[in-house]
Amino acid sequence: MTVGSIKYQVSPLSPSPQFGSLDEYVLSHGFRHLSHINPGNRAVLRAIGILHLNAQRHPLEWDRLCRRSYSLNSLWPTLKHDFVLYILIAYAPASSLRSFIGRAQLKSKDGTNPLVYAAGFGRMEHAQILLSSGVSLSHVGLDIYSDHRRLLPLEAAVERCDPPMVDLFLTEGSPVPHKIFVDALSRDCELSACVVSRLLQTDEFTEWAAHVQDEGLLLRALDPTRYVVVTFELSQQDIDVIQRRFVQLGYDPSTRFNTTSLRHAVSAGHISTVQHMLSLNIPLPPDIILEASVSPTPGAAMIRLCLDQGSDVHAVSLTEDTPLHRAQFRYSQIAEDDRLESLVKHHSILPSGMDTFLLPSIYSHYTVPLPPDILLAASESRNAATIRLLTSKGADVHAIAANGDTPLHRVLQDPWDRSEERLDCIKVLINSGCNPGVRNVHGKTPFDVAAENSHLSVVQCLHSTLLNSPFPQNILLSVAGVESPERTPVIKFLISKGADIDVTSPNGDSLLHLTMTDMIHPWETECLTRTKILVNAGCNPHACNLAGETPFHIAARRGYTFVMEYLLLLGISVPLDMMTSQFEGDKYNIALRCRSVRFLLDQGGDVHTVAKNGDTLLHLAATLYPEQDALELARRLVKAGCNPSVLNSKQETPLHVAARRGSISFMEYLLSLDTELPPDILLPASTSCSNRAQLIRYLIQEGASVFVSTTDGDTPLHLLLTTTEEEEEEEEILDVLKSSLMLGATLPHDILLACETVTTLRFLLDRGLDLRSIAADDATELMHRVLDTDDRMENDVVAYARILIDASWNPLLKNSAGDTAIHVAARRGRMDAVKFFLSQHVPLPPDVLLAAVPSVKGWNHYHAVPLTRFFIREGASVNVVASNGDTLLHLVMMYGFPSDKDKPFKRWMSWQVVEILLNAGSDPRARNADGQTPLDLAEAKGHFFKENFLRLVRNAHLDRLRF
Repeated sequence: MTVGSIKYQVSPLSPSPQFGSLDEYVLSHGFRHLSHINPGNRAVLRAIGILHLNAQRHPLEWDRLCRRSYSLNSLWPTLKHDFVLYILIAYAPASSLRSFIGRAQLKSKDGTNPLVYAAGFGRMEHAQILLSSGVSLSHVGLDIYSDHRRLLPLEAAVERCDPPMVDLFLTEGSPVPHKIFVDALSRDCELSACVVSRLLQTDEFTEWAAHVQDEGLLLRALDPTRYVVVTFELSQQDIDVIQRRFVQLGYDPSTRFNTTSLRHAVSAGHISTVQHMLSLNIPLPPDIILEASVSPTPGAAMIRLCLDQGSDVHAVSLTEDTPLHRAQFRYSQIAEDDRLESLVKHHSILPSGMDTFLLPSIYSHYTVPLPPDILLAASESRNAATIRLLTSKGADVHAIAANGDTPLHRVLQDPWDRSEERLDCIKVLINSGCNPGVRNVHGKTPFDVAAENSHLSVVQCLHSTLLNSPFPQNILLSVAGVESPERTPVIKFLISKGADIDVTSPNGDSLLHLTMTDMIHPWETECLTRTKILVNAGCNPHACNLAGETPFHIAARRGYTFVMEYLLLLGISVPLDMMTSQFEGDKYNIALRCRSVRFLLDQGGDVHTVAKNGDTLLHLAATLYPEQDALELARRLVKAGCNPSVLNSKQETPLHVAARRGSISFMEYLLSLDTELPPDILLPASTSCSNRAQLIRYLIQEGASVFVSTTDGDTPLHLLLTTTEEEEEEEEILDVLKSSLMLGATLPHDILLACETVTTLRFLLDRGLDLRSIAADDATELMHRVLDTDDRMENDVVAYARILIDASWNPLLKNSAGDTAIHVAARRGRMDAVKFFLSQHVPLPPDVLLAAVPSVKGWNHYHAVPLTRFFIREGASVNVVASNGDTLLHLVMMYGFPSDKDKPFKRWMSWQVVEILLNAGSDPRARNADGQTPLDLAEAKGHFFKENFLRLVRNAHLDRLRF
């Protein structure tokens, strides 16, 4: 092999079963060989440079290789990265990086930071070398997982859950953006407590915590169950560090966080954390023993701690479980006897209310009255010795649960437990007089449950017990429609004993239909076995369901070629719509369908068949995911005679469909067949759902015309901007715009209406477009749309508004709902935008507070309190009235208290707004058009709301008012 002028001797390699092919091996492990090469080998660096040059000459091919490497759990650098540094940090030893830096002054590519690479790949030694070489921790760089996302090295280390790297960066003086605390403490971000405790030690956290509005974030930091466990995790100690940090900052958990975090710590088994929290005088909930009873090992120690601190040993849960119930629900091993001893022996608790499995070794020590339903929960343990003991002590074998379950039903509930002790439990219960013919509220007997859960030995036992009882008519329906291989012997047994094989489901599915539908691909052989059993027993393989589908249709859709082959041997003809039906439904997992199409093609399937809308098989193939499977299928279809130039009813070729899908390789293949490039191909490409910028560049290189438009007059440039949903696309879209302009495309003035980002707006203005050329109402709609979009950064919104105002746009103009820009900004909680408009001498609307408080139009609860205070300071009236007579207090009481109990922060913010309005003089006696006062609305929500509203009225010294 030769790279540039360097020759390498390459031994022939055969594909490894692990990787499937040589190219897969190269893509997944090629760069890793750098770790075995002499760091001083300059030829390696030259080879990397030549590879970079070739990648720049063939960007589409390199991008495709990068995407394939990602699918093989390897990350090759795209051309936006610093190619050499990326490879040396990701794949080479630290000595190679040191050797490279020693030859010349280190200067990374603009927009990148090699420390982000070191953090992303967990290269500690590389990071130390880079820091010693002067690489800054303050500069953002491209993320290794996204070409569009830039982040600080510290953020990359935090996301990787790498405490040593976080320590290194913090020690070296890394800035800590406030956003990192929101991400680290948010509900959706799982980090180690180790990393979070380190972040909370920073000065930046002190600044952030002083202004945090969502105290729920702080509360979640004290929840031990939210953290991931890693090898260097010391969770209890780290939770203690976090707890102490909050106390240092003046957050007293005993008053600010109620007892939720204490409950989490108890249920998670963090004894030292619980002890520390109790030392902070956090009140111990009387029923905390219920959480302690199910805490992980050491459970007994947690129970003793809670009881010693005064927890109520007789606490009962909402489901009427005692601590003993809960302890035994979770633990059934002898090793956990100490947990029960802690409750029973040392604290004199009699297990008289126990309705769960209690180990005989414990239970036999006490003589207590048995509750009538004790066997129901004891049966869930599937412990024959316990059941035998309880029945011998007189437990009621005829006990029935609220849902109609008997102890026999409960024994059979778990479909995954294959222990033989289940059968012993059944025999004990039946011998003790338990009736196996009782139906629960779902109409199911224990026999039905045993069959559905594939307990063959139990099915055989119950059948011998119920020898003279007929099978339920639909017994095979509930059994055939489950993928478990253990179900097949049960089906075979039921058929041998006379179960009805002609039964169908409400939608007409036969047993064969159900078998095909629910078996998953790895069990195709099992599906074939079950199919043969059913056919041999008399099931009709030609039967159609109500959708007109035969079992063959479903087998083809599932990719069961073995089953399809078997059905064809039975004389079944391939349905006429079979080829097109393979492309219906889910478009994302098509490997099995491609397998079916290949099989059907080999069987002589008609490649010229078309769907109802005129789509050929190539049109349909172009819509599929993933792209490689779609491409492989296209090759098979073309080889079989499918025409790539046929138009469907929308006058589109497969190339149009592929362009809309973003399938570059699919289009490359069709064009390699000398297929004519449609003149309007850039229109669907401009709305592509993926690879849009690369696709358009490719099509322009292939000669696609930029001078096309839709029937509505939209050009590719319009479509590019109106369908850009993610900011990360913007940079590439601008590159495409530049390429189009270089080819002579013109910028229509109305394209400004499609522009919602500052960068794109400035780009268009720099190229001669004038905002004054668009109508004032259109500019107003544009500004309001920007204000009303969730993911817009505040500084971008202000910059956008500044550009519009500089172009003589009037911010006092109203939209169709009668709102000005300040109204929209207030409703979205955009304080900076409001202040900017006021700085431009825009008067404050007299009814602006109607937009700041909760209303039917929505509100931003995070910023409601500061905005309300701000508007009142600026002179806004607190007694403004909506068109229907509602005052601000009416609106808050109606819309500020969501019914979801899991949104306490929103409710708390609403109460703060009520307090601010009352203190500012808002009239609590005012009546709306329905004659109701705010107090009436509070009272309608319940006693708590009424009393709290009256308390706030008293605090505002308005209690002398008459309602």
